[in-house]
Amino acid sequence: MSKNLSKIFPFLLFALVISIFAPQNSLAYTRDKINLGIHNDFIVEPVRTELFLDIGESTEKQISIANRSKDTVRFILGTEDFIGTDIKEEPVRLLGQDISAYSLKNFIIPEISEFNLGPEEMITLSVKISVPENASPQGYYGALIVSNQGKVNNLEEKNRASVTSRIGSLFLLKIKGKSIEQGKLDDFKIIGPKKLFYNKRPDGFEIAFKNKGNVHLTPTGEIKIRNIWMQTADTLSIKDYFVLPNSTRYKEIKWENGFRIGRYVAELSISNGYNEEKEQIKLTFWVIPWKILVSAFILVILLSCLYRAFRRNKIKNRIPTKIRI
Repeated sequence: MSKNLSKIFPFLLFALVISIFAPQNSLAYTRDKINLGIHNDFIVEPVRTELFLDIGESTEKQISIANRSKDTVRFILGTEDFIGTDIKEEPVRLLGQDISAYSLKNFIIPEISEFNLGPEEMITLSVKISVPENASPQGYYGALIVSNQGKVNNLEEKNRASVTSRIGSLFLLKIKGKSIEQGKLDDFKIIGPKKLFYNKRPDGFEIAFKNKGNVHLTPTGEIKIRNIWMQTADTLSIKDYFVLPNSTRYKEIKWENGFRIGRYVAELSISNGYNEEKEQIKLTFWVIPWKILVSAFILVILLSCLYRAFRRNKIKNRIPTKIRI
């Protein structure tokens, strides 16, 4: 027994050394079959990851990519920086090869950078995010870009199509420490052109929040809509909203709860995203569906005229006719 143990001891020692010093996440990705249907596209989750780390610290997060096409597809992973803008239609701008003042792209490292996915197959892999030792207490922003390289030729894998689509998974990192947090509400209005009164219930409201600091902010709040008797007719939540440094972020809050008529007051209460302070503002508007009101008015006039004609005819029939002898 002891001789057998002495023979396998070197192998046990080697396995122990490998388990101690080998990377814990080495090739830790997993593949699974999914049942999401065929949509000729792919999805990436999560769309956004927020991190709070110390200088020199690192962490790992899981990213999933699912192929929802009927073909085996080649994917390539890369990284880019992104920034915020003051443009309503472009809240986030990817920078490609450019480097921003809040660059994180060189510190986002996926465990693999190329792979194939079969039809309705999903891969889940680790992404390492590191904070350099010389980092400042501010925000850092980068995206893991998943590029669809097109259908893989089953006979020759080297025969690949060009990039057809890209999806980014955003990483928003705050360095623990004294950063500059400064932001305020920039605008609050009804979606669409401003009107004296609205023919139908407005589609909702638009807010604009301006960030003047060096870290992203996550303002939250609500809009209470009160009717002419100042009763709460509806409450709309403001959530899942981030504003990047040196930018203005617009957000639409839809109002979808039924038919409305009369005078309303929309009361916005929104936090600035970094302390307990809140900004509050009111917006008054009228909902008067004039087409319906005009139609109803015309109908009332017609009914009134018919009723008066009917009354006159009834009275006329009651008057006795004089008979001459």
